Amino acid sequence: MKQTLFLAASIILGFGALTTLRATDPPPASSAAASHDEKAVRETVDKYFRGVTTANRDLLEQAWEVKSAHMKSLQAVGSADPELKVVPITTAIDWWTRVKSRSQSGKVLSLDIVGGEMAFVKFDFRYDEMHYIDYLTLYKLKDTWKIVNKTYVRLPDEPGRETAASPQPEAKPATPAPAKPAEPAKPADKKD
Repeated sequence: MKQTLFLAASIILGFGALTTLRATDPPPASSAAASHDEKAVRETVDKYFRGVTTANRDLLEQAWEVKSAHMKSLQAVGSADPELKVVPITTAIDWWTRVKSRSQSGKVLSLDIVGGEMAFVKFDFRYDEMHYIDYLTLYKLKDTWKIVNKTYVRLPDEPGRETAASPQPEAKPATPAPAKPAEPAKPADKKD
């Protein structure tokens, strides 16, 4: 019995020591540096957003690591299972700069900066009648945050959401409803 208790205590204490060692993280960055990085990441994401919605190549090239960045998504091909589609960001920038004006909205849903040199951003992006969730990976390159990867999914269109580009239903003339025949009057109950 004593051996079992000793073994159990050793295991518990051993796991505690391992947990303590694994939980030791590098000291946190100063709050001023973290705040500066968060602001810079948000500005980079904003350049991407404004670049897409205004077809501004300069803003897009400021936001992206143009030489090596890619955009990835699952694309349905015919009736087959979706396939991974990988597009160099230079091709995507060409697509985005073809259309000049879009009805849009965008919002950072979450932002995580790791070690002061990498960031992950979940971004809700809506333009025209399309709704996307983007996951952006950024690296701090030469003291500048750049998007190096984008994975995204298009969400189903939302019924009732109108935008400037949404087709408006054609107005139909009102037709009166057919008249219902009147119901015969019911006799009143007599009280004696």
